[in-house]
Amino acid sequence: MSARIAVIPGDGIGVDVTEATLALVDRAITQTGAPALDREVIQAGAGYFTETGQDIEKNGEKRAGQLDAIFLGAIGLPAVRHADGTEISPHLRLRDRCVPGMISALVWSQWSLGVIYITLLLRTLSRTIPGLNLLLYF
Repeated sequence: MSARIAVIPGDGIGVDVTEATLALVDRAITQTGAPALDREVIQAGAGYFTETGQDIEKNGEKRAGQLDAIFLGAIGLPAVRHADGTEISPHLRLRDRCVPGMISALVWSQWSLGVIYITLLLRTLSRTIPGLNLLLYF
């Protein structure tokens, strides 16, 4: 049984990185004898927006949500924006629609890891630099 993945190449370097990464994935699959991936390319991003006025192809979000995984290249071009000035970002809607409920858990886990990292960094600094008392010693 093979996995079905949505491939959204994105814009600019995202297209190049996507092609190179999928070439490596294909090679790994061949060498390991794993089942091939069924890929479905979905056009989205700032370049697509420039051509069509839409940031993702029709039914692209729905199709992506029905597949097993989404491989997303970098999206966005500095000069291309929506009329309100916001960046072209269909990947944020995909995240919110295709992974409901997990986002808040991911945010909290990343936030807590960040707090732990900063705490350890400040603790290390306060113990290695003489006279620098950034934290109470614990």
